[in-house]
Amino acid sequence: MPQSAKHCLTYIFITFYFSGSFQAPVNAQTPFLLNQLQESDQTGVVVIGLMKGNSDYQNMQVRMFGGKHTISPTVESKYFSVVKFNRENVRIEFKIDVPGNKWAATQFSFRFFSTERSLWGALLQRQVDMAMLSDEDFARAVNRSNPAYNVRPLEKAPNTLEMIAYNLTHPILQEIAVRKAIAYAVSRKKIKEDILNQKGEPAQGSVFEPDNDYYPRGIEKYNANRRRAIEILRSSGWIDMDNDGIREKDGRKLQISLAYRKGIEVEQRIAKEIDIACSRIGIDITPVPLLMTELSSRLKEKKYDAVLWEHQFEENARSVYDFFTDNESSFIHFSNGNYERIFALHEQESSAGRKRELTKQMLMLINENSVVTCLVFKWYDLYMINSAKLGNVINIMTTKIRPIDEWQLIPQR
Repeated sequence: MPQSAKHCLTYIFITFYFSGSFQAPVNAQTPFLLNQLQESDQTGVVVIGLMKGNSDYQNMQVRMFGGKHTISPTVESKYFSVVKFNRENVRIEFKIDVPGNKWAATQFSFRFFSTERSLWGALLQRQVDMAMLSDEDFARAVNRSNPAYNVRPLEKAPNTLEMIAYNLTHPILQEIAVRKAIAYAVSRKKIKEDILNQKGEPAQGSVFEPDNDYYPRGIEKYNANRRRAIEILRSSGWIDMDNDGIREKDGRKLQISLAYRKGIEVEQRIAKEIDIACSRIGIDITPVPLLMTELSSRLKEKKYDAVLWEHQFEENARSVYDFFTDNESSFIHFSNGNYERIFALHEQESSAGRKRELTKQMLMLINENSVVTCLVFKWYDLYMINSAKLGNVINIMTTKIRPIDEWQLIPQR
């Protein structure tokens, strides 16, 4: 994150609670149940709200007792037992006392929500003790309703990139021209200002931020340029022959779907913005919201056109290669002879400076081929924490969430 952005975060945090005019309507239609309210009031039970668009209950891990542990009814853990396990609720109970933490919870209940709006309703009713929200208005409404729910903006890891990733075998998206046209059509500045509310930085053609040592100078930034996008499509033979607003070539309409994580307010708005921007250049985009279970399956089986995706890149070539190319970990499977040769040289190289230059060459090839459309680097997430019930959740030194066995229950009067 640029230093200027980091300096202004303090101001953002302070003014966060007092800005905006969004009011939270609470009525009989708010999606929650009384028995769920009782769960959060049970002594020793901590309820964590998760989004089905973000989390798959069948592939859950928790960070505790010095590492990550899988939650599964078929995998035995010496630290906890699985009390409940379904798509709506996963609940674990500690088998042993937590060393050095006499105020530790005895059970953790993970509740899964289909939409951020339903999670927001549960927070308003104090049925959830901790959750992450992407929508600032929702977070402010919860805080106004109950000031005990603190809004904690926690910094994301550097180089956390929101992007459009493409199925490079798709009959339309295998054309570099189409991918480049989309990159020029979308305004990253608009996403930053109107959707992220300044909580990010427009990506300038690379998976690494511009102030990073791995950022390649001279890279194509794909700044919003509708005229350039239209010219690319026209030169590649995509013409709107029947004047219906959608270009076609060789009898095929320029129509693609864009998958995104269902129920995540920010992602829904970004997908809509991409849809609007592309319609202006004659590309018909169909946003498709998917739960993480289905989204993961489609990516693995390459049953997708394009997907709105968030990924954190570490500052090395291996991180880049694994995401874009590796047979096991990549759903993109970018294939390019020069790119492969450069990575092979990188793996043999011992000089740190030379390895950095080879990484930049890899990024240049990814950029030139528009393998993904880099949108924005997100700066932080918004966590809601019930401070009347929970303490020691945030490590103030690292501003990260602590392992759950370090959390402490606040003694109730």
